[in-house]
Amino acid sequence: LVRKRLDTDSTLFTQPALATWTGQEITYVLDITARLRQKDDPERLAELVRSNFEHLVLGDRATAQSLIGDADCGQAGIEWLRSWLANFPAFKDDPLQKKSSLFLQRLFLQDYFGSKRVGQFIPFAVDRHIVRLMLRLGWVVVDPGSALAGKVRGRKTMNFDEDLMLRSSVLEALEHISVISEVPPPVLNFAMWQFSRSYCARYQPGCISEQRILGRGSEFTPSSGRCLFGDVCTALHRDSQLDIYDPVHRGGF
Repeated sequence: LVRKRLDTDSTLFTQPALATWTGQEITYVLDITARLRQKDDPERLAELVRSNFEHLVLGDRATAQSLIGDADCGQAGIEWLRSWLANFPAFKDDPLQKKSSLFLQRLFLQDYFGSKRVGQFIPFAVDRHIVRLMLRLGWVVVDPGSALAGKVRGRKTMNFDEDLMLRSSVLEALEHISVISEVPPPVLNFAMWQFSRSYCARYQPGCISEQRILGRGSEFTPSSGRCLFGDVCTALHRDSQLDIYDPVHRGGF
């Protein structure tokens, strides 16, 4: 739909125009109206668009474009891009930069970077689905006597420090896995995210349910037999899958 709007009204997508978008443009481009969920509200989305494109400085944009297309863009180039993205209003509130990391991953997976070698330098995006998978596998363990353990079992709301501590631990585990497996972060992140949101679902994980996701992501969902992680999953061995969820974080990012 966005591509269709771009083809028919390209002037709406210039930087000066994007810096002045209102809820009316969001409604037109995305074909949505006012929603009950805050993240779908056209006025809130328009505010994010405006703040980001007001922030986009021409010189920095040119540098970013040159780095993304440069076959020699190495660790220093990725670090520059990470630092640049971290200052965008839509990303800056998250200390682990999940969304900006995801943006870099998508550029890599869709071959926008001039070289596959940069994959090793692109950061992980720690998503709630991956947090749940790591907790069920037992690769990240929450102290059973802590308040956070109760929030994991009951899918209760964490505070900021708990969220940061949990996601930081998951990030550390992912980095170890990437080094040991020699799978670059964008590829590993994508595979684990697809598997965790499809097979290791929150309330109906495939190991105890017949639910299967169709379409995109189905390649990571076994059609029959044991879970791909079955031999190393602590929750499966203890029959505690539904005692472990991803706790809730109420954050602007």
